[in-house]
Amino acid sequence: MIEVTAKDYSLIVKGHAKTAPKGYDLVCAAASILCLTLAENVRRQTEALQKTPKIMVKSGDCEIRATPKEEYAESVRLLFRSTETGFYLLEHLFPDVVKVKN
Repeated sequence: MIEVTAKDYSLIVKGHAKTAPKGYDLVCAAASILCLTLAENVRRQTEALQKTPKIMVKSGDCEIRATPKEEYAESVRLLFRSTETGFYLLEHLFPDVVKVKN
């Protein structure tokens, strides 16, 4: 089961879908690319952040947290919400192996 916890400026993803052997699991691949895309977008927004973001992506799990400057808060929030939407779509398609919590 992939469990996703999404809040304003943080995303935590843990677990594995186990819908196919390691290296062939398309649900896990989709979750990984969502995490990697958010991590890269947050890295590119460093001027909008108050401090260095926490970004950890390894072995199928990821944790991304950012603290935006007030004037950039909405644009940074949209990065996280867009990724959260991707996880909601995965949950809709694969409800037995993906769960999004807020």
